[in-house]
Amino acid sequence: MNSIVTYFTVVLVIGLSSLQGRVEAQETIISKKDADYVFSLTRPEWEKDSQKFFVPGWVKKSTKHETGVAVMGFDQSTGFGLSVQPFFQNDDNPPHLVIVGNYFPIRTLPPMTDELKKDMEVAAQKDLGLMYSVRLNYTKMEKIEAIELILTKKK
Repeated sequence: MNSIVTYFTVVLVIGLSSLQGRVEAQETIISKKDADYVFSLTRPEWEKDSQKFFVPGWVKKSTKHETGVAVMGFDQSTGFGLSVQPFFQNDDNPPHLVIVGNYFPIRTLPPMTDELKKDMEVAAQKDLGLMYSVRLNYTKMEKIEAIELILTKKK
């Protein structure tokens, strides 16, 4: 199964073969290995490697913020997208927070209930383990549904 992202397996992992159908909530996963990788980088390292998070063919964009570079990619053929934004306090230390956004065309996801959101958050927390804290935000826009995972690493 090919994944949309090279390094970061995010909420609702989508294999290219599953793009035709609905995404199942049971596929909720965040790779601890990839979270460890992002949380190990300094701001200069992130800025150098951030474009590697997307497979070839995706439309990629980066936006520089005071807290670091946010990267976003969209697959124009499917309407799926991903963003990764680490928040750095300086150039020498890893980020203190990472937000991973997942973007889906309307009606791709099952109806988003409070229970489903909680189940996704619990599954993400389980995948990451005790070293991380996970919070999930869901937003429905005109043409897109967005799931953001806010990750922090416990000291």
